[in-house]
Amino acid sequence: MDNIEEDTTPQQFTPEFLEIVKNDTIKHYKEMRNELLKETDKYLLPDFPITPEQLIIVKEYRQALRDFTNNNYILPDRIDFIITMN
Repeated sequence: MDNIEEDTTPQQFTPEFLEIVKNDTIKHYKEMRNELLKETDKYLLPDFPITPEQLIIVKEYRQALRDFTNNNYILPDRIDFIITMN
């Protein structure tokens, strides 16, 4: 029996296939971004116990989340105090 190795080089990936993968990846990152925005909604409530300095940080973080499509789809790092408060 001949040993025929299957060619799995990147040349097999058609532009159409790569576009589908790219779109699925972008969709996934947008869903992650939306979840992170939802996670931080409570910090904007007027009666949420947060310092004015933390509120500024949360607003900047949320803006970075909204801008991630302009930043090569790189999500910003989560804020330390949000991680500890959740």
